[in-house]
Amino acid sequence: MRSERPAMRCGAACLMGLLLACWLRPAFAGLGDEPSMTLPKDAADSLAVQQDSTTVEGGSTTPSIPYAPWLIHGLIVDAGDRSSILEPAEQPVSGYYDFLDKTFFHSVGQFFDLPRQCRRAAGAPKEAEDVNAFDEAPNSTWFENRIFFFPPTAEQVRRGSNLGEGPDPNGNWEVVRGKTQGVTPGFNIKDSQGDVYVIKFDPPEWPEMATGAEAISTRIFHLAGYHCPENYLVSLDLDRITVSPKALFVDSLGARRPMTREDVIGLLAPLPRQPDGTIRALASKFITGKIKGHFDYSGWRKDDPNDLVRHEHRRALRGMRAIAAWTLHNDCRSLNNLESYVTDDQDKHYLMHYLIDFGATLGSASLFPNLDYEGHQYIFDGDEIATQLVTLGLDPWPYEGKRMVITPATGYFESEIFDADDWKPNYPNPAFQNATHRDLYWGAKIVMSFTDEIIDQLVHEAHYSRREDAQHMAQVLRERRDKVGREWFAKVNPLDRFRILEEGEKIAGGTNGGIMMHETLVFDDLAVAGKLAEAQTTRYRYRIEPPLDGAGENDEWQETTKSGVPLGLYAPAAESKADSTAGSAAAREPRVHQVTIETSRDKEGFGPAVRIQLERDGGPTLIVAIRR
Repeated sequence: MRSERPAMRCGAACLMGLLLACWLRPAFAGLGDEPSMTLPKDAADSLAVQQDSTTVEGGSTTPSIPYAPWLIHGLIVDAGDRSSILEPAEQPVSGYYDFLDKTFFHSVGQFFDLPRQCRRAAGAPKEAEDVNAFDEAPNSTWFENRIFFFPPTAEQVRRGSNLGEGPDPNGNWEVVRGKTQGVTPGFNIKDSQGDVYVIKFDPPEWPEMATGAEAISTRIFHLAGYHCPENYLVSLDLDRITVSPKALFVDSLGARRPMTREDVIGLLAPLPRQPDGTIRALASKFITGKIKGHFDYSGWRKDDPNDLVRHEHRRALRGMRAIAAWTLHNDCRSLNNLESYVTDDQDKHYLMHYLIDFGATLGSASLFPNLDYEGHQYIFDGDEIATQLVTLGLDPWPYEGKRMVITPATGYFESEIFDADDWKPNYPNPAFQNATHRDLYWGAKIVMSFTDEIIDQLVHEAHYSRREDAQHMAQVLRERRDKVGREWFAKVNPLDRFRILEEGEKIAGGTNGGIMMHETLVFDDLAVAGKLAEAQTTRYRYRIEPPLDGAGENDEWQETTKSGVPLGLYAPAAESKADSTAGSAAAREPRVHQVTIETSRDKEGFGPAVRIQLERDGGPTLIVAIRR
């Protein structure tokens, strides 16, 4: 069993690292500076309703989300960030600078950020800035609402982000660019249809590990709502491989020369063959548009007028921490995303933001299985270094002494010691560091939307050759999913999908032909739906302020075991005497009421509240806001 102690290893070089970082920062200053622009005062006004779907060049569709039945009033369906912009310059990113910046400069800056520290000490951290009145992230060039609102079909799970069937299996694949660095080879190919793909392989000693992880995780992040490339599992047939005369090869001496078919055969020689003689690989289709570099997890792009919210305060990036923890996506950094300048079917030009490269997820670290510390601490973790110095190394890590179950196909992926709250990526991520309970609840409810059946199908799409590997992967995903749900559903009241139900009833002497409508505010308890809590031992209490009937009766706490709050009666299309005096019902000011609901499990005390704002103007009651 391998056991790594990066904190102790790095502790000896702490001072050297800081000096090196300070020395290197000026050289990389142009690559990592945050734009010095201020957020316009009317930025919130730019979050406009836009229900038309758009298609970017190459056929990729970004579907709009129709009004869900539980969000029928005031929902911002689109962030309005698809306005045409001038073509921005490519934004390069240095992996070395990004590591130094996030590990040292940014972390030290946050420590001395007095307003931030005061807000957190007061229990009122800065919340995400791009959510709507229902505390949801609207559709945008960053994120599309998918699985939580609309459970996917089996075909949607199978396809994920894929729009086609991958490289043409009947034609030749022409190598147009080679990759010879690293443990495993790779290259770009152009198929008979003219589409270009990056071909990735598993490490020779770990067949199916990286390609399986990427096949599963690409689908997970796409279904969660993120923009991802099209990734296909393929079988590479050497007989169909040709080499472009323009393809270059770098030999062992560093010399560049034209690539030959013999070079390709030599590169692929160490890779294992499948029973039919082909080589398992993953083909990642080039993203449409013009690639303009990578986005940072803090700040914003100064040359993108649509980028109005600082990245560390975007709900989709903050809440992604819960999804990354579930999938052990430790490598959440700028180099693993892309920005592409696209043209849609309305001839608008703007930047789309993609997550890429999921080969280092689940049990895979791309070239080898995850080490035992990954997910528990940063590569350079100041807190861990201090703890080990104070305790003289006697304080054990949670992973010490644990048996590592490693298989060639699944790598090291476990759920026993996984802690959703304490999970860490390889190095600090500003969006994750700023995530609040509301952000992480949002991410957790997306994670819990992946049912056992969906997880089984996701794992099936990895095409593991051994049944035991598929069973292990599915089991760990289910157990980690439930840990994520338990963690954040305990800190935020997991009542969601609020909607108003109406039921007609004839009443003698009533208005509108004797018809009155009973209204009930109903909701889904996500903890009960996810089998994390028992409905029989769950109680709710609620109150409505000001009282709906004006008599002061329902502003007191009422208890129920049902997932609904009765709102009383209203007469459809009826006008009161006061309305007639004013001229019409439309002339009245609508009344706003707040429903506060708390939840108790297993006879424990009532936990955090969720507040739903209702609006009544004589007709049906409308939900206008949700506060957590």
